[in-house]
Amino acid sequence: MAGRGKNSGSVLVAVVFFIIAAVFLGIGAFFKLGSDRLSRVCTYETEGTVKSIYSRYETRSAGKHRTQRELYHYLILTYIYDGKRYTIYPGTPVSKGKYRIGQKISIRIDPGDPSEVFVEALHKGDNAVLVMLLAGGAVFSGLALIQIWRIRKNNFETDLTAGDGINVQPPTE
Repeated sequence: MAGRGKNSGSVLVAVVFFIIAAVFLGIGAFFKLGSDRLSRVCTYETEGTVKSIYSRYETRSAGKHRTQRELYHYLILTYIYDGKRYTIYPGTPVSKGKYRIGQKISIRIDPGDPSEVFVEALHKGDNAVLVMLLAGGAVFSGLALIQIWRIRKNNFETDLTAGDGINVQPPTE
């Protein structure tokens, strides 16, 4: 199909759109499944305490040949389960000033692995990210389908104008 001359560029665009859509949808599915798994296995509810707030600069790409340093803040939480104290580092950045040392936070623990914790307060924005990923996948899928429709329409019109070498005459009475 890609070797059909004038349509090869259009086919390539459709394939690229489908690949981008698959990436968006794949990341969205991975993201959702991971969050759902933690939410499902962490069934024991308790309170954690903010032990400290760790801040660090991270370097991010800000375009071609440019980087940008940003300051991110992370919580270190402690909690007690079955008489044992656990300390965790959830790894989700938080807004500066939203939490303070000693603050209590509701957490859920996996009873089978008490070091595995779901902190619902840190996952509030997950649905917005998931919606953006799914929307991106839907948009690029739609663009790919429109591109395929244009290719098919162009091929159909070309076939009509080129003819197939058969001269069909309307019946005469």
